Amino acid sequence: MKVKKPKLENPIFCAIDTPDLQKALSWGNLIKLNVGGLKVGLEFFSSNGPKGVSDLSNLIKLPIFLDLKFHDIPNTVSKAIQGVLPLRPFMLNVHASGGISMMQSAIDTVNDFSIKNNSKRSLVLGVTLLTSLDNKDLNAFGLDIKSQDYVLKLASLVKKAGLDGVVCSPFEVDIIRAE
Repeated sequence: MKVKKPKLENPIFCAIDTPDLQKALSWGNLIKLNVGGLKVGLEFFSSNGPKGVSDLSNLIKLPIFLDLKFHDIPNTVSKAIQGVLPLRPFMLNVHASGGISMMQSAIDTVNDFSIKNNSKRSLVLGVTLLTSLDNKDLNAFGLDIKSQDYVLKLASLVKKAGLDGVVCSPFEVDIIRAE
C-alpha cells in the first residue's frame, strides 16, 4: 500500500512557544487565518502533554508541527513516535545526529502507522545542528569540523535515511540546496 503524504496550501507554520495552553489557544486564534499550521515544542508538550496538543489542534483547526526533536536509540525513538502519532501531527522531527538507523526507524514507524490506519502520514524532518551551537561547540565535542560542513554531512544523512527534509539555520539553506 502506498503511503500518502500530506500537503498544505499555506506552508507557513508559526511557533507557539509557551507552556500555557490558554495563551497558545489565544495566539492560535489570532493568527489562524494567516498561517498554514502551528509549531509546538518541548516546552508546550511537557506542560500540556498529548491532551494539550489535541486540544490545540481540535480548537484551532490547524495542522501541528510537533517539534520534540526525538533523539535516542532507534527502538526508543520508534516507540516514542508511536506514542504521538495518534495526535496526527502534520510534521515531527528527530535529531539527525542520532544516526541513519535512528532516522530510518523513525520514518519506518511513521510509514507503518499511516498504512495501518489508512491515513496521510506525518512528515519527518531531521534537525541538523541546533542554532545555539557553533564551531567552538563542535570543537569542544572533539569534532574538528566547521559547523556548515557538519550540517551538510547531517543533511546528506537525512536524505539517505529517506526523511522529508531538514530543520536548519536560515544561513544554511542555500548550501544545503546547492549540495
